[in-house]
Amino acid sequence: MHEHPLKKPLRAFLSKLNVAFEGRTGLEKATDELHAELFSLRLKAIEWLVTQSDTDLLGKLGGLDKELLGKATDASRALLVDNMRFALQAQRDIIVGLERFGHSFDGIKREHLAPLLELHYDQMIAAFATVPNPQAAQLLLRWMSASLRTEMGLLMGDAVLNGEAKVSDARLKQLNALLVHATQNSVPARRSWPYAEHTYRATFLAEPLPKGWIKEQKQVAEAGLGDWFKRS
Repeated sequence: MHEHPLKKPLRAFLSKLNVAFEGRTGLEKATDELHAELFSLRLKAIEWLVTQSDTDLLGKLGGLDKELLGKATDASRALLVDNMRFALQAQRDIIVGLERFGHSFDGIKREHLAPLLELHYDQMIAAFATVPNPQAAQLLLRWMSASLRTEMGLLMGDAVLNGEAKVSDARLKQLNALLVHATQNSVPARRSWPYAEHTYRATFLAEPLPKGWIKEQKQVAEAGLGDWFKRS
């Protein structure tokens, strides 16, 4: 039986992440230093995913959500589980938004992704900096950072729930804050699909973003977890 191609790189990354998690440096600062490595791992995961017959990401995320519900065994875990579920819901909404544009993993071949798979994190950030519209460039950078922080928060949360990481209550509080803030910053990404669906064109990134839309995204981000609980 062949070993999963992501097992070794994921194990190596989780080892580094848990060291940062159990350390004393501020959690956001400590984990931000791992963005490049997580970005590379993300691309490897995408490369593997497009070779699989079952690419039902929404179904997989729904399964993870159900698993999390069974791990809320005490007050501290319940709060962590709530924040992790909030983050998962944001990921689900982003996938739904992409699928509304007709973008899904179905039918994608590895050769289609070849240029993307060669990218390094710093190259992606540099590419964002070349976007003519500075507002759009900042939005892209914010989404990228928020998505990586969200993924790291979910991995650290999983380590706590599975007993693989031992941290203080203060550190757990930092993890909850990281998860909430990262997810709130990704909210404009998932809420922007209706706007983009009606206005998208080749010159979008070179044009100013409507002030009303920007204000709306700020309000949505500030609503955050409380708004999500109302929908749950």
